[in-house]
Amino acid sequence: MTMGLFCLSGRQFSAPMVAAILTILGFSINDTIVIFDRIREDLKLGIRGTFKEVMNKALNQTLSRTLITSGTVFLATLSLYLFGGGVINDFAFTFLVGIVTGTYSSIYIASALVLWWHKGERPKLGASQVIMETAVEARV
Repeated sequence: MTMGLFCLSGRQFSAPMVAAILTILGFSINDTIVIFDRIREDLKLGIRGTFKEVMNKALNQTLSRTLITSGTVFLATLSLYLFGGGVINDFAFTFLVGIVTGTYSSIYIASALVLWWHKGERPKLGASQVIMETAVEARV
């Protein structure tokens, strides 16, 4: 999405543009990992409900962190875009589009893909997790 809008706006690729795309990619992957880690923790804790409900709860738990982080980066980048010179303008434009699309994909697309991948059912525990949970239950 970011590269498409960048090309549609008639801008030229440069080293800062590549740096912006790589930064956006890292930012979006990190945000997705935070959400998936919360889903994994909730599954490990044995929260009741369907897989869809567990994912929804995990998304709600991380939503404020995601929006605050993305919002502050968006505001800082917006000020760079508006008040920065021509050299930083392409970088800031790319970053603005990337923050919006990256945050959207982390919240809506990545979670929906995981739900689709597991066909709406809770994933089964791996062998190492079963062994660890058995060991913990034996101690209690």
